[in-house]
Amino acid sequence: MDDRDAPGVGARVIAAAAREVYIAAAGPHAARPDEETSMKKLLLTLSLALASGLALAHNCPNEMKAIDAKLATNPKMADADMAKVKKLRADGEAAHKAGKHDDSMKMLGEAKKMLGI
Repeated sequence: MDDRDAPGVGARVIAAAAREVYIAAAGPHAARPDEETSMKKLLLTLSLALASGLALAHNCPNEMKAIDAKLATNPKMADADMAKVKKLRADGEAAHKAGKHDDSMKMLGEAKKMLGI
């Protein structure tokens, strides 16, 4: 069996030829298709990372809503623990409004943990 008869060899040869034609037509300073694809993937990945970071940074209100919903059920807790949860909730909201989302999420997370959420 000849290498030219191996499955997929014809498709690879055609793809390689098409790539060379594309490069020749685009000029010597054009990006290669595989470089273009890599750059597009990198930009997409960075965009998604930024978007998810922004989404997490603005998740504080959802955390506060969850705490408020649990507090509305009057959970059975010691008075000292209830006071601490309410303080953490208030401090978390203040940190959120000040743009300190990491601090806010830590405080709200601790309050949720105390509430068993």
